[in-house]
Amino acid sequence: MPGRLSYSGTEKKLVIAFDIGTTFSGVSYATSLWASIEDQIEFVLSHPNSWQGAEQVKMCKAAALAGLIQNTSKGWAQIHFITEGEAGLHFCIQHGVTTNAIKDGKGVLIVDAGGGTIDLSAYAMSVSNTSFQEIAPVKCMFEGSIFVDGHARNFLQAHLSNSKFIHDFEQITHAFGNTTKMRFKIGIRSGQLKISGHIIAKFFEKAISCIKEAITEQSSNALLEIKAVFLIGGFAASDWLFSQLKDFLEPLGLDFCRPDSHLNKAVPDGAISFILDHYVTARVSKYTYGVEQHIPFNETDREHLLRSSSRFYDASGQVCLSKSFSVILSKNVQVREVQEFRRSYCEDQPNPSDFGDELKNVIMRYDGPSADPRWTDMQNGLFYALRFLSLVKMEFGRIICAVVYCTCANHQTVTSPPA
Repeated sequence: MPGRLSYSGTEKKLVIAFDIGTTFSGVSYATSLWASIEDQIEFVLSHPNSWQGAEQVKMCKAAALAGLIQNTSKGWAQIHFITEGEAGLHFCIQHGVTTNAIKDGKGVLIVDAGGGTIDLSAYAMSVSNTSFQEIAPVKCMFEGSIFVDGHARNFLQAHLSNSKFIHDFEQITHAFGNTTKMRFKIGIRSGQLKISGHIIAKFFEKAISCIKEAITEQSSNALLEIKAVFLIGGFAASDWLFSQLKDFLEPLGLDFCRPDSHLNKAVPDGAISFILDHYVTARVSKYTYGVEQHIPFNETDREHLLRSSSRFYDASGQVCLSKSFSVILSKNVQVREVQEFRRSYCEDQPNPSDFGDELKNVIMRYDGPSADPRWTDMQNGLFYALRFLSLVKMEFGRIICAVVYCTCANHQTVTSPPA
């Protein structure tokens, strides 16, 4: 990828990026022009891969309460969102670490190892060689470095419980998190607590195991072969984490790289690059989206016969069944930025006046394993009603509504505060 060109636009703006996540870690900023930027500040808020519309709305409200923006439609339009994985890709591109991996059109996997979460995102360069496309559903695991601290804390509390140093174990735990965790070496002698390497390694076991399993899963689900894995984030500074992943990945024929510096600022720096460079143009849907509908009763369909006790007549006199799920966008589908997914539906009412001024429906999200979910009452707890919507459009595998509520794509602006 070519380096970033100098800004050539005429719009004056200040862009500030916050790496929010589950443990706040950094801020970056860039300006296109310094003069007259007071009303043109744009905020880029990064968040874990698993966060969506509900969390984004809370972040907008928090930004308004903090005085960063006005709690108005114009104020909310100053906020942009980006997942930590996508921000990590931009960081890697800007630091040149993806150059060799993308030459043959293979995929790259970004592993953002942060304080609270481990986020994985897979990408490949487009045919035009000017942008990247997501090639697998993003993944997010709550196994960041604070959980390693937690394992260490539990061990130290038990280890020191019968010693005079028990009152110092919180301070010792803090010291472990700041130093030993990142470069640990193999009871208390001359004021120093020595812990064998194999015990410390156990603190990391669950996090490392989860990352290995997630890399294997992402490689299996990706639309293209994964060629390289890039490790970023504050937790990536751990030499033990890096060495264990290297030993796991290299025998599989995967290139493994960790950028040289500023790992804890990878996400906010990448978020700035997202606004200025905008490399990613297609993403993969994480869930299946659709609506609940009535369908005509089919006496030759076994599933319909099993539901025959719930038959009813609609307004036109046709025998129907309820609780049918109509898919609008399936899981694991690559969606371009300007691509829309549409399906047509009709609604029957006995009288025209029963329709009202707006036709509303509920967009539902299916989180289960089935590739073809047919009934919303067959897998309880796996269907989620997103919101009553009146104008619906699909983008990037998410739902966008211009009237009532906006659940956005990774980076999109929430257009207005909910009523």
